[in-house]
Amino acid sequence: MFPAKLIVPTAKNDFEFTMNNSQTLAQFQDKVLANSENQVKKFDLKSLEANGDQSESMTLGELKKERFQMSINGKSYTVYPDFRSLIDNKPQEKSCDLDSSISISRQVVLKDFYEGMVAQMRAKADKDGQLTREQFDTAMKQAITEYKKHVDSEDYLRQAFASLQTCKNDLERLQKERASLIKRAHMRAGMLLGAGFAGCMTQLVGFTLGIYYIYDWNEMEPWTWIVCKLDN
Repeated sequence: MFPAKLIVPTAKNDFEFTMNNSQTLAQFQDKVLANSENQVKKFDLKSLEANGDQSESMTLGELKKERFQMSINGKSYTVYPDFRSLIDNKPQEKSCDLDSSISISRQVVLKDFYEGMVAQMRAKADKDGQLTREQFDTAMKQAITEYKKHVDSEDYLRQAFASLQTCKNDLERLQKERASLIKRAHMRAGMLLGAGFAGCMTQLVGFTLGIYYIYDWNEMEPWTWIVCKLDN
């Protein structure tokens, strides 16, 4: 599983940093300051769940399981936990304010989890579709447990690789169709340009022969006037 990544926004650019679980907050802060092209002057990470003083020896693996605050040049953002970490973390009743939040890049695809969660909630709901808080918490725990078993199974990996291969085949087919369409477009454009150039040359040669060799200007002048009107 790939490690989570954290986006650090600045006035000019957004910088992406990998959050290695073993790295301490102090080490990560030094990395951000050293690799942000001098656009980040002050950077700080602070857990919003920790009680008491927070130690800089706290690792990113511990921090990203919690809701924390990221401060960049005096501006604060609320960052929410990487969803994968919630599998090994007890659910907590916390209100989330998403107005100034930046989400960490997800380490898992959540589609299957949401389907399982909805199935568990429907199974535990009463006839009116209502759930108590206890039933909701139980459904969430079961959905997380079932999802963890699912993503760790060989069937899930086989399905993922099969889906990937299908996507690759579709992409190859679309690329071939794109190449064919581009070739046809170039051929059609070349034919239209060639026909236009041939028409212009025919008109020029015809008028030249008519004016200077076959007829004179008095006889050709009405024809040139008519052709000019037709061209307009």
